[in-house]
Amino acid sequence: MKQTRRFLMPVEGWDPGAMEEWLVYQAARGWMPVSFGVWYAKFRRSQPRTCRARLEPLREEDNQAQAARKELYEDLGWTSPADMTDYLVWYCADPDAPELYTDPESLFWAWKKQLCRDRWNAGGTLVLLGIQMLAAMAVLMWSAGRNWVDLLVHYLDLPWLFVLAAVPFFLCMMALRLRGTIRTGRRLKRDGTLPHTGPWRKNRRRTALLVGGTWIFLVMLVLAVLLPKVTARSIDLDAPGEPLPCVSLSALDAAAGSGAERSSVQIKSTFLAPEYVQIMESAGEVRVNTRFDRLRFASLARALYGEQLAYARKSNPRGAWSVLDRPGFDRLALMTEEDRSVLVACRDRTVLYVYADGIDDLSAHLDDYAAILEEFQ
Repeated sequence: MKQTRRFLMPVEGWDPGAMEEWLVYQAARGWMPVSFGVWYAKFRRSQPRTCRARLEPLREEDNQAQAARKELYEDLGWTSPADMTDYLVWYCADPDAPELYTDPESLFWAWKKQLCRDRWNAGGTLVLLGIQMLAAMAVLMWSAGRNWVDLLVHYLDLPWLFVLAAVPFFLCMMALRLRGTIRTGRRLKRDGTLPHTGPWRKNRRRTALLVGGTWIFLVMLVLAVLLPKVTARSIDLDAPGEPLPCVSLSALDAAAGSGAERSSVQIKSTFLAPEYVQIMESAGEVRVNTRFDRLRFASLARALYGEQLAYARKSNPRGAWSVLDRPGFDRLALMTEEDRSVLVACRDRTVLYVYADGIDDLSAHLDDYAAILEEFQ
């Protein structure tokens, strides 16, 4: 049988009664504390006993005064097997022994500074989390401009969504802690006493939620940083291999394609966009950029199409735009402007965006683009 064991604590500094009742409960089961961590406490097996447990905030005093007070408490029948971060933990098995504090005024002054410190810690953390959330929203708004769908699909992958959702979660936890600290301080000032019981099971469930949320946050943060590096890859456009969702430069312009100078293909995957391909080809003054998206939901594809079309119209205000109803496409828009052309199309869950500089018309290849949207569903 194990002689030591770690237990999750009901960590709520503003609710000392719940912690004291939990310590009494553990003592009745035969467990006495050895050390206290942030969320867990280490206990050693002992004889089950009926006793009282009290928390006393640490004081700013020298070693001599601390030793004298400890000796006084021990003479009254109290012992301290372990200390918490901000508290001394005292036990007493004698039901007739006096309390550590017998008058309300001394109790008030003993707890006043600790509650003030807890209030500032919770309030400061709450303010910092609020600033962090506002800063993150400002960065996202600045980065996205009006391209919210593109940001959601290509950059806010599933781990990032968990990370962003964690900020309001921690805000709520800190708000509850701040409210509890304020209520405890008001009760101490009003009644001159603090309860020695409390909902420790509820507090421990809250601690478990906080521990689990923290670990999920850290794991998702690591995944959010590493996944784009793992899933993104580059391939050689000229090397034989997997088919690509594009009409090549040589097919669009045979003269320019025969002398292609540069080409690159970037492929990556996110939760909402399982396939995201960017293909760039250039030869002299002719340049073709193709962007293909296969999304998880058709509604996202339609939203991304609308966003890309709005961006293309804004970027090419003098171009002649035409929206076509043609078999093979759910939506199709073409633009021509001197020696420049743009195609934006979608079908079911796929979206295609083509920007051709040096090619004045893409309409001759609409059947080829329809075949791409069909093949890469």
